[in-house]
Amino acid sequence: MAQIINIQVRRDTAANWSTTGTTTNGNAGNPILNSGEFGFETDTGKFKLGDGTNTWNLLTSYYTKTGIPLGAASLDSSGKVPVTQLPASVLGALNYQGTYNAATNTPALVSSSTTKGYYWKTATAGTSLGYTWNIGDLVVDNGSTLDKIDGIASEVVTVAGRTGAVTLAATDISGLATSATTDTTNAANIGSGTLVVARLPALTGDVTSLAGTGAFVLTASGATAGTYTNATVTVDAKGRVTSATAGTPLTSINGGTA
Repeated sequence: MAQIINIQVRRDTAANWSTTGTTTNGNAGNPILNSGEFGFETDTGKFKLGDGTNTWNLLTSYYTKTGIPLGAASLDSSGKVPVTQLPASVLGALNYQGTYNAATNTPALVSSSTTKGYYWKTATAGTSLGYTWNIGDLVVDNGSTLDKIDGIASEVVTVAGRTGAVTLAATDISGLATSATTDTTNAANIGSGTLVVARLPALTGDVTSLAGTGAFVLTASGATAGTYTNATVTVDAKGRVTSATAGTPLTSINGGTA
C-alpha cells in the first residue's frame, strides 16, 4: 500500500523571520536554517535556503511571484521587463521612438497618452494634434497627453508667409517687385532727390563736360579775349559776342576837338 508523505516547509511572515528577538508566535527570530532547509515568507512569496551557518537576515532571497506587487518582474518575449511593470521614475525618462511627419501624422499619433516618456522628432513640418510643428520640434508623451517642445528656442516660423524650405520670389515682398524691375540708371525713373555727381551725363554744345564730373567748360565764342576801343562787335542770338574789332579813336565832335 502506497504511503503518502506530506512535506511542510518552515514558514512565517517576513517580520517574524527577520526579527532579532522572539517572534509573535513565540519562535526565535532570525534563525540559522540547516543546510538546504527552506524558509518561506508567507506575506511576500519570497523564500531562502539555509546553509547551516548564516542567520536568516544574511541569506539570499528568492522570488516565487512575478509580475505582481512584492514579487519579481517578469520578462516579455524579447527578454525585457514590460513597461507596465516599471516605476513612474523610469517611465518619466525620454525614450526615442523615431521621426514624425506632422503633415500626414505619421506615425499615427493621438492626443491622449500612450506611454509616458515616448517622444518623436519632427522631420516634416505641418499641423496636427492641435499644434503647428516645425522641423526639429519634439512630440513628447507626458503621461496624460502629447506635448510640443520647440526644437529651437528662437526659431523662424515663416518667411514672407511661407514655411518649410522657402525660395522667395520678388512678389513675396511688398514693393520689391517694382524696385527689382525699375531701371535706376534711367533718370526718368527717379521721382525725387538729386543725382550724385558720378551719375551726371556728358554735356555738349555751348557748355561741355565729361560724364560723371561736375566741371563744366564754356565753348569758345570766336572772339579774342582782350580790351577793345571804339569796337565793332557781333552778338549771336544767345547774346554771346562772337567777334570784335577795335575802331579809330574820335578826334573831333561837331567840328570841335575830341
